[in-house]
Amino acid sequence: MEGEPVGGQDQYGNQAALKFEFPEKGDRPAFNYYWYEGGKKPEKPEFVGGDKPLPKSGGFIIGTKGAIQYMDDYGNEIKIFSFGDDPLPEPEKTLERSEGHHKEWFRACKGEKPYDYPRSGFKYASKLTESVLLGTIAQKIGGRIVYDAEQQKITNNDVADALITKTYRQGWEFKMG
Repeated sequence: MEGEPVGGQDQYGNQAALKFEFPEKGDRPAFNYYWYEGGKKPEKPEFVGGDKPLPKSGGFIIGTKGAIQYMDDYGNEIKIFSFGDDPLPEPEKTLERSEGHHKEWFRACKGEKPYDYPRSGFKYASKLTESVLLGTIAQKIGGRIVYDAEQQKITNNDVADALITKTYRQGWEFKMG
C-alpha cells in the first residue's frame, strides 16, 4: 500500500489518498483498492459522463464487464454501468438488510442476539480496521509498505514495522494468543 506523506506531523492532514494492493487469495483474483478522504477525489471516470461532479461520499467498484457506483457511505443508492452493449442486471440482494449497526451491536451486547449478530462484527471489522491502520502507517512514513498479515509485520521498512506495536509499561502488557 502507498500513502502520501504527512511530513512528520503529530497529526494527520485533513485529506488523504491511499492505494491498497491485495494479492490473489484462493479463487479471488488480485485487486487494488483506492481510498480518498477529506475532499480529495479521484478523477471522474469517463463512463460516468455528464457535467455533474462526483458526490461528496461514495465510491466505485470497477470490474472487467462494468462498474457499480455507490452514492454514499452505505451503498443505499447505486448506479450500474456496463462496458459492453448489453446492460448488466442489478445484483441480487443476498445479505439480510441491517437494522442499523448501533442497534445490532446493542442487541448483541444485551444477549438478545448472538455475539456475531452485527453485520460489521469483529470477524469482519478487525480485518477492515487493520487495513485502515496500515494506511495511516503508510501516510506516516510517506511511502510504500509491504505487510505480512500472518506475521503481523511490515517487511520492507523497519521504521514502519516499529509502528505496528509498542513496548507496554510493566503490568499493562498485551499478549496475542
